[in-house]
Amino acid sequence: MESSTRTGFAKRRRSLQGPFLSEDNIDVQSDVYIWNSLLSGYAKSSMFNEALDVFRRLLNCPICVADSYTYPNVIKACGALGIEFHGRMIHGVVVKSGYVCDVVVASSLVGMYAKFNLFGDSRILALSLQNDVVLCKSLINVYFACKDHCSARLVSENNIDVQSDVYIWNSLLSGYAKSSMFNEALEVFRRLLNCPFCVADSYTYPNVIKACGALGREFHGRVIHSVVVKSEHVCDVVVASSLVGMYAKFNLLGDSVQVFDEMPERDVACWNAVMSCFYQSGEAEKALELFDRRF
Repeated sequence: MESSTRTGFAKRRRSLQGPFLSEDNIDVQSDVYIWNSLLSGYAKSSMFNEALDVFRRLLNCPICVADSYTYPNVIKACGALGIEFHGRMIHGVVVKSGYVCDVVVASSLVGMYAKFNLFGDSRILALSLQNDVVLCKSLINVYFACKDHCSARLVSENNIDVQSDVYIWNSLLSGYAKSSMFNEALEVFRRLLNCPFCVADSYTYPNVIKACGALGREFHGRVIHSVVVKSEHVCDVVVASSLVGMYAKFNLLGDSVQVFDEMPERDVACWNAVMSCFYQSGEAEKALELFDRRF
């Protein structure tokens, strides 16, 4: 499907750039949405040189100005082509245009520098923008995607505004858990518990519980279970399912079933977790009985 889309776009590119963006078609040239559509089409089709050519023509167009939707595709093209010089030039244009504080644009720049393995530049950019909580969350996700875990952590440090937002902590926890950096995830959770500006929510606990299960830390798992109960998030389906799965990893069938039975509602993941616990404990018949209960 993607290949056919790319081929179709390639066949139409002359008709797009020809009459649409000709000097005689002033109405179309003055509409930034047309330029952005071309840029997006080329970027999605991995036709990055063509995307840069369109951007060059847009910059030279006297009747149209790029906006925040223009730059991400151009920045993506520079990163994909490995053209550091052009990337830095476009970064300069972005700064002059005032769009450097836009979440998507800034995240694209961070990702581009990470692709160039210029993590120093990436960190400087992030630190200069770290007062924006929404942007910080996006930057953390970009850093984890680029495997720059150090920068992801630095974004959240020494900034009270950021530390007071649970979404930032959750982004860190999720990033570490997805990267199988479970000790780091538990350390972040410890810091969150000691943070006077923020309180964990239902999105916090599943990643912490996952870390305990992966590390085989039963004691820590039970402590976190008690914290969950006190926080009243134990009724959350995802949190409770995570607890069922954790106890299943510890081969603690009784605890897993107890959490399962106390759940006010259950999803497919929870049923699968508790049945898997029975199978792992050699209780295949009980797993089948539970399966019958489900239906």
